[in-house]
Amino acid sequence: MNQGRVTVWIGEREALPVRAIPYVTSWQESPDSIVRALAEPSTIRVGTNLAIHNKHSLVAYLMRDQVRYDPLPASQWKDSGVSINSLTKRLMADEREEATDENHGPWRVAAVLTLPDNVFVWLNEFQSWYSATRPMIHRDGDSTRMSALKAEHERTDSDTQKLDSMEAELFQTADDSLCLTPILPPEIEGKIWRYAEVVVPVAATGVPFDALPAVSDSQNAGGNDSDNAEQRNPHASGEPRLRAGRNSRAAVAKWVAWQARATAAKFGNVADLAESIRLVAEKWGYESERGPMTAPSITKMIPAGLTGGRGKNRGRSKNMGRLLFES
Repeated sequence: MNQGRVTVWIGEREALPVRAIPYVTSWQESPDSIVRALAEPSTIRVGTNLAIHNKHSLVAYLMRDQVRYDPLPASQWKDSGVSINSLTKRLMADEREEATDENHGPWRVAAVLTLPDNVFVWLNEFQSWYSATRPMIHRDGDSTRMSALKAEHERTDSDTQKLDSMEAELFQTADDSLCLTPILPPEIEGKIWRYAEVVVPVAATGVPFDALPAVSDSQNAGGNDSDNAEQRNPHASGEPRLRAGRNSRAAVAKWVAWQARATAAKFGNVADLAESIRLVAEKWGYESERGPMTAPSITKMIPAGLTGGRGKNRGRSKNMGRLLFES
C-alpha cells in the first residue's frame, strides 16, 4: 500500500482497491451499493439515436497478473450482486427473533470479502464519481430553489453566473469526506489487495518497467537517456512521481528540477533543456495545475546554473532532435 494509505500505485496512477471503498467512504458506500454502481451501464439511451453519460456508473479494472489489467464490463458484476444478496438473507435469517441487526457487523466483513481482491478503480475517477453522485443540500428549500433556477435558466438562457454560484454553494465536492487511511478491522487486514506494494504495468516495449535495468543517479549525471520513456525506470532512479493529468505546482517543480539535474549535461542552453523536459511531460501526459506544461513555465523551475545561466544561448540548438533521442 501507499505509505499508510489503502491506495496502490499502478504505473503512473493511484488506484483504489474495491475492497477498500467501504472503509474509505466511512460506509457511505457498502459492498452492495458498490456492486450496483459497477453494474450500471456507462451510457443511457435517450430516444433512438442519442446516448448520454450515466453519472451513476463506475468502471473497475481487473488486475490479471500484476502487470496487465483490463476494464470489467458492467455485466460481470451480476454474480457479485447475487452473492451479496444471498449472504444478506442468510445472516438475517440467523438472527434471533428479538434481535435487530445482530449480524450486521459480521455481514460487513463477509460482504467486503465477497468483492474480488484484484479489482480496482482509479482514485481520481472514483473521487469524481463520489462527488457527482451525492450533492449536498444545506438547507430546507434549497433543492426547490435550485430546480426553479435551472428551469428559468433553460427557458431564458440567462443568469448563468447566478446559477454557477448557487451550484457551487449547494453542491460542494465530497472528496474531503473520503479517508484514504482508514482503520481496518483485523479480519480485513492484509486482504484488501492481492499483489505486492507497487504494481508496474507493461511498458510500450512489452517489457515490465521493473524488469528494465535501473538508471543510477551517477549515470543520469553523466547524460544517459533517462528521458526516454521506454528505457527508464522512474521508480528505481528516484524520480519524483507525477500522475497522468493535472498535478500541483509544487509536485511539478520538484519533478522539473529532478529532470533538469539528470539531463542538463546533454544540453548547452536552458531553452533546449526546458524543451526536452516538456517533451517528456507531453509523452507521459503530465500536466501542471493549469494544463499542459510549456517550455517558458518549465524554464522558470529549472535550478540556476545547470547550463551556464538562463541567458546563455537562448535560441534552440540545431541538434535538438538528435540530443533528445540519440542513445
